[in-house]
Amino acid sequence: MNFEHTLHALIATLYQRQYEIARRLLDDPSDIALHAEIPNGALLTQWLTHDEDDEIFEALDKLGFLEREAAPGSYDYYVHALKLQYPTLREQLAREALSDSVDEQWLVGCFIRYAVRMDRHDVLGNVRLAGLPIHKDWFPVPSYYVEAMRDIAAVGYCEFEAGKAKWLPAVSAIMEARGCWIEDRTADEVRQDYLIEIWHEMPNEIRRLTLLDSDSPHAMALATFMSYFWDKDEGWHFDPDVLATEILADEAKISLRGGYFALALEISKAVKSALLP
Repeated sequence: MNFEHTLHALIATLYQRQYEIARRLLDDPSDIALHAEIPNGALLTQWLTHDEDDEIFEALDKLGFLEREAAPGSYDYYVHALKLQYPTLREQLAREALSDSVDEQWLVGCFIRYAVRMDRHDVLGNVRLAGLPIHKDWFPVPSYYVEAMRDIAAVGYCEFEAGKAKWLPAVSAIMEARGCWIEDRTADEVRQDYLIEIWHEMPNEIRRLTLLDSDSPHAMALATFMSYFWDKDEGWHFDPDVLATEILADEAKISLRGGYFALALEISKAVKSALLP
């Protein structure tokens, strides 16, 4: 099976995340024409501050599609370029069979990881494009992923019909390896249960103070209380001798120590959107 459309969609997703490309979406969030053609010589930034894109760059390198450090970078990123024999990546993939060069499970798994993250992270500012879900029901497929999902359906990882798709049990090993499924549950379901446990087991006094006359907890206040009274292994351990009101009253004690702000913000947003009862 030649997964040319899946690889093209994967590289297009990486390409779209580049700042120079993504800012087009500020004028028109529905502008997905950039997926249609990726030109030879297209610049791709590889950040050194995280490694989530490294596997794609390694794959492009092995395929001979990458000119490393083609443009000036900086202390925290490299700038590479696509090195093709044809004017566009689509033409290159149409003329070069990849079935023996790319591992099927790696490609499908990597594509799913990027497509799932598409609408979970802003492309630029508040602009997001639709991605793919990890639940097991039918879902609409964005037009720019239709060809890739047809490839994936052809080898039995999903059903595809009339613009909609549904993941099949055959994709379980890939989903689990990528952290999307945990046994028979989705990672989203497991994560929501984790947030519910933290929120429901929170001492009433702490909950009252984090709400600050609102319907959802104030993330900074919650993060501060978690740094004093919560442990990821042991849960809440409220000390009645420590006055929580004094912690909020003392600016010096309001801090992000413990690194709980991101988790507190996630809980706050989930309560506000009624995802947490």
